[in-house]
Amino acid sequence: MNEKKKIFVWTLYDFANTSYSIIVVTFLYAIYFKETVNQNAAQGDLYWGLGTSISMLITAFISPILGAVADYSSTKKRFLAFFTFVCIVSTLLLY
Repeated sequence: MNEKKKIFVWTLYDFANTSYSIIVVTFLYAIYFKETVNQNAAQGDLYWGLGTSISMLITAFISPILGAVADYSSTKKRFLAFFTFVCIVSTLLLY
């Protein structure tokens, strides 16, 4: 695969990943959680903030470890495919 094609494919992946984060995590699911799952808006904001904070802390701790494992074991594409699959399944389970 030539360099331009690699850059184009990576750009498409990054666009999809960013779109997922903006649309699903930041906008749609936050509103759904606040208005449907938890009827009290203030309490819903509190729980959403706590959940987001805890998940970001977990991510901050495990990302360097998973990155080192992927780099050391030369399985970057396998890790990318696995976590992309996890993201797709998790998104499907929201509905």
